[in-house]
Amino acid sequence: MTDPDPQPAPGVDAFLRAARQAAGLSQEELAERSGMSVRNIRNIERGHIARPRRSSLEALADALELAPEQRNTLIEQRRGGRAADQSSLLPGRNFLPRRVPGFTGRGAELDRLGRLIESEPGGLVCSVDGMAGVGKTALVVQAAHALAPRFPDGLLYLDLHGYTPGERPLGPQAALAVLLRQVGVPGERTPQEVSDRAALWRREMAGLQAVVVLDNAATEEQVAPLLTDSAGCVTLVTSRRRLIGLDGAVPISLGTLPGDHARELFTVVAGSDPADAAIEQIVVRCAQLPLAIRIAAARLRHRPSWTPADLLRRLSDRNPLSELDAGDQSVASAFGMSYQQLSPTLRRAFRLLGVQPMTTFDSYATAAVLSVTLESADRILEELVDVHLVEQSGPDRYQFHDLLRIHARGAAEAEEATDERRESTRRLLDYFLHVAMEAGRPLDPYRREYELAITRIPAAVPQVAESDHAALAWLEIERTNLLAVIEYAAAEGWDTYVWQLAWALRPFYDLRGYQEDWITSHELAAVSARRSADPLGEGITLSNLSQVLRRVGRHAEGHERALRSLELAVESGDLFGQAVARSELGQVHRLAGEYEVAARYSMDALTPILDEPSDVRRHAKAIYLSNLAVVYERLGRYQDGLRLFLSAMSLFGALNDRDNQGLALRYLGIIHTRLGDHRSAMACFTKSLGIARDLGDRLTEGRALGGLGGVYLRLDRPIDAVSCLQESLAVLRAINARPDQVTTLATLGSAHGRLARYEESFRQYRLALQLAGELDAVDLRVEILNTMGATHLAGANVEDSRRCHEEALQLAVGIGLRFEQAKAHRGLGRCATHQDDSAAAARHLQQESIIWQDLGVPAGSTD
Repeated sequence: MTDPDPQPAPGVDAFLRAARQAAGLSQEELAERSGMSVRNIRNIERGHIARPRRSSLEALADALELAPEQRNTLIEQRRGGRAADQSSLLPGRNFLPRRVPGFTGRGAELDRLGRLIESEPGGLVCSVDGMAGVGKTALVVQAAHALAPRFPDGLLYLDLHGYTPGERPLGPQAALAVLLRQVGVPGERTPQEVSDRAALWRREMAGLQAVVVLDNAATEEQVAPLLTDSAGCVTLVTSRRRLIGLDGAVPISLGTLPGDHARELFTVVAGSDPADAAIEQIVVRCAQLPLAIRIAAARLRHRPSWTPADLLRRLSDRNPLSELDAGDQSVASAFGMSYQQLSPTLRRAFRLLGVQPMTTFDSYATAAVLSVTLESADRILEELVDVHLVEQSGPDRYQFHDLLRIHARGAAEAEEATDERRESTRRLLDYFLHVAMEAGRPLDPYRREYELAITRIPAAVPQVAESDHAALAWLEIERTNLLAVIEYAAAEGWDTYVWQLAWALRPFYDLRGYQEDWITSHELAAVSARRSADPLGEGITLSNLSQVLRRVGRHAEGHERALRSLELAVESGDLFGQAVARSELGQVHRLAGEYEVAARYSMDALTPILDEPSDVRRHAKAIYLSNLAVVYERLGRYQDGLRLFLSAMSLFGALNDRDNQGLALRYLGIIHTRLGDHRSAMACFTKSLGIARDLGDRLTEGRALGGLGGVYLRLDRPIDAVSCLQESLAVLRAINARPDQVTTLATLGSAHGRLARYEESFRQYRLALQLAGELDAVDLRVEILNTMGATHLAGANVEDSRRCHEEALQLAVGIGLRFEQAKAHRGLGRCATHQDDSAAAARHLQQESIIWQDLGVPAGSTD
């Protein structure tokens, strides 16, 4: 016959009540002495708090002035009457791994954990998620060690092996056995059933103050049975996936380390000089991933003959994943475990998205690449985000971590058929070309249409053709991707896609002033079209390329491209292409100061194009009329220019082309300025500016601001002029519109001169002359010299003024720039007057008058 089980000792409720009554104290009096609330004392005595905090019992023992033996007995009641040496969890027991060296960069997360514990002291559960190698374990271990003084009953740790190479995830039954052993429950007392073990685990932890770290969890189901009911416990869970289904858990998602902390981690682990320039690039190659940085730093530390530059060279010359491997630590292995736990659908998505030339992507592009519905693409992306194999970079935008992209490409090469990889890219090209064309239509609705290379219209596309704003919003978001896709297609031989994508994007690049993107895309397009023996595509591309090259002042290259475009159009019998090329040649010759040649090309472009739709013909005619009008303005044929601009404006208005209306209004403003009609000029520039800002046309905006600045200067409002011109310069610099910058700088110099700020004035002139020299723009140099001469004279520097006007006159005669000749004569006449040379003054005045009469312009109207 066995002995009966011993009866449990009286609980803490009865003991406290008896001790209080023996001391002759009410609950209120004991509360006042102990500093506790009456409510807490009442709940303890009623048994509602079975295991109060140790600190609370110690405060009560002090207030009751208990003898040492009584005090120990009260504390023991907290553990159900067991003696201290028989308690399950010994105070101060610590099962945590050691802190990792060089821990840095997680101050915000540690602070947040501290605030959560303060604000939610009752049974906090916090799940820390992030991609493999991001430092989740390091964070929670660091936090748990820091919490030790506040949780005297122990620090528990369990690796659940959710993503451990060669290990199966630890099931709840085995996990509970380990945790129960850590709290001192012997094996013979551990039940067999999971539910019984979980119940015993909760009873053992009830009332304790402890930190429980559940590391490397795979799923919510693995973690849920391990959570306690104790109000004094904090449970920290780490996982590579977001444990969305873990009820009540507060989530913290970890990203990669900030740059300065990434460098600090590397230098601490490697023991290298923090000032070494190569470290910055090393952590970039490691994509600021803590695991990668630690491995790279460890390799350097254990290679005494290496310098950081040697390590950087290895990371740059090879696949970095092959270098980020040290013993049992490997970035590739960590990624591989995350990848292998995916479903076949998600593994395919990870592979195919990884090989695409996109920096970020959305559900539409994903649907195209994977050939799935938009709803399926949404679900796939969200699931990849939850397991941290894809990051969410913004609302409905996703991206790969740099090292994960490399891993995805490696997986695609190993597991995906070449044909399927290529077809997925073709689907992406079809998607981008289709949507780029749709987005371009509201920006340039009268563009000539061509047969596209698209093999299959994508099933799901964003609505971008509804308005300019919708089109521009999509194009801005996808701008980097579109250029990357063009570069990738050019490298892989998708030649027709290359020139058609570049052509589709030209209105966007033009409107926004993205000159460098325009040049890069069209240079690649020209090579691709030529390689595929496509004269139509090459001719179109070269005309567009000429346009942007002259925009940035590369006139000779622009002339070469436009001339070749005309040759290709003639060879293929493309009348429309011939007109485009001739108009472009007219603009190139105008900028070179060859105005008569420019006028001939511009008039030839107006030849009727009978094989195009009527609206396309009318729109082209309006463009070419505007181009010819600009040439007439340069020739001083202001009335002819005015007439042509008004005709072009009428056509643009009928076609509702506000963008070109804004451009034409700007040139009308110039002609009104030449004619001395400043009120009309200001009205034109103001309207042009309003249209440009409404449409987001940066180039026209910068030009219109420059025109307004010039009018303010002529109206003797130099302060307003400076303000306008500085704003103009900022816009033009932002879009690299260099020839227009020259004009604005020169006018700004004049405005400062008008304010007697001569030092600042000549600084602006020097910048303008330098830029004009870089552009080899003689006509711009002439304008600058004439305005410089006027400013020198205003400052009583007659000799410098004379030299400026003489050089301007010589250059203006050389290129036939009549109105600048007249201005040079005027300046020289004024210099002669200041030098009391009346004969010279009269001679120059007469020459100026003759030129103005020839041009039909009132003398002095261009001041």
